[in-house]
Parts: sequence; structure tokens; C-alpha cells
Amino acid sequence: VSVPAGTYLVDAVTSLHLRSGQTLSLASGAVLKAIPNGSSNYTILRISGVSNVNVVGGTLLGDRGAHTGTSGEQGMGMRITGSAQRIAVVGVTARECWGDGFTIGGASDVTLCNVTADHNRRQGLSITSGSRIVVKDSTFTNSRGTIPEDGLDIEPNSGETVDTVLVTGCVFSNNAGDGVENGVPTAYTGLAFIRNVVIEGNTMSGNGVNTLHSGPRSGIEVSNTSGHILRNNIIQSNAGYGIYLRDGVTGTTVTRNTVAQTPLNGILEYR
Repeated sequence: VSVPAGTYLVDAVTSLHLRSGQTLSLASGAVLKAIPNGSSNYTILRISGVSNVNVVGGTLLGDRGAHTGTSGEQGMGMRITGSAQRIAVVGVTARECWGDGFTIGGASDVTLCNVTADHNRRQGLSITSGSRIVVKDSTFTNSRGTIPEDGLDIEPNSGETVDTVLVTGCVFSNNAGDGVENGVPTAYTGLAFIRNVVIEGNTMSGNGVNTLHSGPRSGIEVSNTSGHILRNNIIQSNAGYGIYLRDGVTGTTVTRNTVAQTPLNGILEYR
């Protein structure tokens, strides 16, 4: 399905749904724009329970500035869920969403390449469950408005697992939360799991400024999980810590990173 340049209004409460075997190709000037709504939970473009789907180009534009509700944080640009498999998202921009630009939950073999998430209210990208996920050559900026406010948040809920994620060649900048947060909430210890996350060759800068969190944020934060690699990242001018390992992080390698111009610890290992 090819969509030419133009602005197309979408009822994001019911969403646009893609089918298996489908490629949605959006021209560079094509915008799928959420009709302003008051819902705490919406999705402009939904990929759920399908396989072999590609989305290429275009912009998903949320209703953040015109949202008629005041509660909730689940207004998403794109949601990949429901055991979706073999999904590629290339060159897509998601901005001004009430929640996340992009969300992955319960999907496998998903690649996001050259995507941009900008000025979304909760975060640029959330990964709550799934396996074999690649995020590469992408940009996540200006997440702010309701916590966590991260560029990328890998955070499973109780009963969920995230397994095998590669984050490489990406830029995480000016997010009010962490550049990248990779952690299991302490309340879900033994109930949720993250395995084999590699964060390599990325740049994290200017994150953590004017955060809504009670404590300082970081370029990269890993918490209450094990078995990860942080390698060859450039982490500079973040408001809190450079790299923060906390609450029982084990089996994790931190090597050949550059951490600079950080007002608190460059690297902090805590508890």
C-alpha cells in the first residue's frame, strides 16, 4: 500500500491495522495524524498478531498539543504487539504522542532502522516483552511530560520477558529521563526478566534535564537484571550519572565507553 504526500486524519482510538504480508510505504511528506481525542489509550498505527509486515517512511503525528483528556499515558504512535513476527520499520518518524512514539510488546524478530521519535510525552520507544529485537541507526529525542521520559525504556511487566535486544548506532538526546533504561522494577523481582541486551556504539547526550523523577537520571541505566553488554558508547553532558548500574545488576560487561562532562558519577555501581 503506497500513500502519497499529504496529511491523513486517523481515528487513533480505533487505529489503523496492518495485515500479514503487507508493506505500508509512506511518502516522505505523508503524515498519519491522530484526530484529537480524550482517550488515555490510543494507537495511530497498530501491528498486532500478524507477520511479515514492513512500514517504510512517513510520519505518525500524535495529538499531544490538542489532546482533550488529562490522564493516562498510553497514546502511542505505533504499537507492535500480539505475537507479531518478522516486522521491519524503516525511516518512520513518530512525534507529539500522548504516550510513546513506538511500543513493542510480545513481538519477535522486529527491526527498527532509521526511525525518529521526537517530543513524545512518555518515551521514544518502550519494549515491554518480546525477543530478537534490533534498534539501529535511529534517533530518540525530547521525551518529556510524564515519567519515565526515556529515549528507550526496556521494562517488562510482571509475567513478561524481554530476550535478545541489540541497540546500535543510535542517538539519545535531550530526554528528561534516561537516554536508555534497561531494568526490571524491584517489585517484579523473580516475576519479570530481561536477558541479553547489547547497547553498542550509541551516543547519549543532554539527558536528565528537568526530569520529573525524584532522583537524577543517566545516559544509560541498568537495574535489577543480568547478562548485558554496554560497549563503545559515547555518553556526555547528561544531567545525572553517565552509566548507572543499580539494584542487583550482575553478569554485565561495561567496556570501551567514553563518559564525559557528567556532574555526578561517571560510572556508578550501587547495591
